[in-house]
Order: sequence, then C-alpha cells, then structure tokens
Amino acid sequence: MKIESLSEIPKLTKYKVWLIAENIRSAYNVGALLRTADGTGITGIIMAGYTPDGDHFRVHKTSLNAEQYVPWIAVSSAKEAIVELQKLSIPTFALELVPNAISVFDYVPESYPIAICLGNEVEGVSQEVLKTVNKVLMLPMEGQKESLNVAEAGSITMYEFFRKTIQ
Repeated sequence: MKIESLSEIPKLTKYKVWLIAENIRSAYNVGALLRTADGTGITGIIMAGYTPDGDHFRVHKTSLNAEQYVPWIAVSSAKEAIVELQKLSIPTFALELVPNAISVFDYVPESYPIAICLGNEVEGVSQEVLKTVNKVLMLPMEGQKESLNVAEAGSITMYEFFRKTIQ
C-alpha cells in the first residue's frame, strides 16, 4: 500500500512503528521486512536511499504481496526523512550496537507512532542518521558476532514493539 508523503503517517493510526530501511542492498531483506510488518499489523516501512522499494520484483516475490497491505514509501534520504518525521512530532530511533544504546526490550515509548532506522547490511546505520535521531536502540548480543541480518533484527524489533502495544 504505497503512500505518497511522510505527512500521511500520523493519519495512519493503526501503524505504530515505522521502519526506515536505510540503503538496504538486498531486495530479499526488504521483502522479508515487509512480510514481517504485515505479520505485526502495526508496522509501515520507509525505504530510503538505494533500498529497493515495494515495486521491485524481488521485493514483491519475497514479501508474498505484503507490499499491497503494508504502508510504504520510498524516499531519497533517511536523514531527511528523520528530520521530517521529527517535525511531525514522531520520535526517531536508530537500531545500532553503540555505547549508551538502549535495549529494545527495555525501552517503552511514551507515545506512538515511532520510527526506527535500520542500516545497511555491511555498514549499519550511517553516522549522519545516528547524529540526527532522538535515541539509539539496540538488540543485546551475547555471542561472538556483533550483528544480525537486517531482516532478522528488524523482525525481532517489530515484534517486540508489537508485544508492547498489545499489553
């Protein structure tokens, strides 16, 4: 369900969590995010930079048509989208493992909607986005690796905030 403007987000009250997919290389990861977003029923996606959008054939294939039900929009810049969302009084976050990040399991939003930026599969969330968001959230990592696949991290995050909205 393609939307035309970020200004529509506050009107879509069912959608509590908006993911900003910043420069995601894999259309398959984007499709997986859309499919999980459909599963939560409360998540929309902002595809930023060179992230393949909901019209991409591989996104369509992987999402199993979820792009028809999940609200999404393609924008040129994650940072510009974040600034616009902040002007709409929507709190913004990045999901990144950095010092002083707050666990998604501990953080409870004061209000909804919120927007959470997921970064590139290799580089993570850009420094300009990290400097622009209101807060940084993270998924605790206890093993040897320092990251998860972006679709997996996004899925865990979506379902954690889904859990918080139904309590």
